[in-house]
Amino acid sequence: MLKLLIAGAVVLALTGCATAGNSSLKGATDESVATAIVEGQTTQAEVRETFGSPASAHFDGTGGEVWVYVLSSYKSDAKNFIPFMALVGTSASGTTTQLQVQFNDADVVERYSFNNSEMEYGTGVFQ
Repeated sequence: MLKLLIAGAVVLALTGCATAGNSSLKGATDESVATAIVEGQTTQAEVRETFGSPASAHFDGTGGEVWVYVLSSYKSDAKNFIPFMALVGTSASGTTTQLQVQFNDADVVERYSFNNSEMEYGTGVFQ
């Protein structure tokens, strides 16, 4: 019986978390990204070596390529585990980290932006 309770507690704890995206951004800060990417010097190959493949890539109005990296990590809020609370709504909170890198026609970083934002999501009465 004790094993069953422990297994149930582990499953409940694991279902309350979700992470999606590029794991190379885990723990990234403004300082660590500034060390890895130097505008006008870092090449496209070096960015790929450091951060891997981007989640998406597109061309800007000048013909330069833009790579986008995203990592989202969320935890279910405690109120989701109150019996029958899911009938009226659910909520989660966490962080979304995004890195956008713009390259010039020589495949060198022209500029980049890095954001780390706290996010909250809700459904039902928690919207």
